[in-house]
Amino acid sequence: MQKSLRVVGDGEKFADLVITVNVGQENECIYLIELKYVTKTDATEAKIQNTIKDATAQVQRYKSAIEFRDRQIKAYAMVFVGSECVHCG
Repeated sequence: MQKSLRVVGDGEKFADLVITVNVGQENECIYLIELKYVTKTDATEAKIQNTIKDATAQVQRYKSAIEFRDRQIKAYAMVFVGSECVHCG
């Protein structure tokens, strides 16, 4: 699900995927996933590395959202070239 987040200094942003596990329990965990795609024809090493850098920075900004304050967040940036995931971290 896409979720609107209030990021301090950045205003309203939209995460690609937010999954909450064990809602309302002591061990509640939120998974925040940012997805990026590079076409095979555009997939130079430089383009892939820039996309990874951008996705990682974006997910780090989203982790600081007001909605996530004092909550356990696991955040991932995933970059695909065609149907192949070339980065998940």
